[in-house]
Amino acid sequence: MTHGEKQAYFLSIRDWYRRASRSEKGRILDEFYLICGYQRKYAIRKLNRVPQKHSGKKPGRTTALPARETGSYMARPAMQGKVRL
Repeated sequence: MTHGEKQAYFLSIRDWYRRASRSEKGRILDEFYLICGYQRKYAIRKLNRVPQKHSGKKPGRTTALPARETGSYMARPAMQGKVRL
C-alpha cells in the first residue's frame, strides 16, 4: 500500500472512528492497522490526533529586519552584522 493510498484510507475513516462507540473503535482500529501495516499504538495516536490547519508559513525567524524610523537597517554600516532584540 502506497503512502497516498494509506492517507486516503485514513482520511476516509478518521471521522467515522471519532464518532464510533468503544467497541466499534476496536473493530475499526483492528482493520486500520492491519491494512496499513502500522503498529497498533501508532494507529490509535494517528486516529485520535486533532487535524491541524497549516497557515502556509514556515516557523522560525524572518531573515529581513524591519526599517527603523531613523533610516534603513542596512544603511548604517556600524550596525551591520549586529542583531538587536
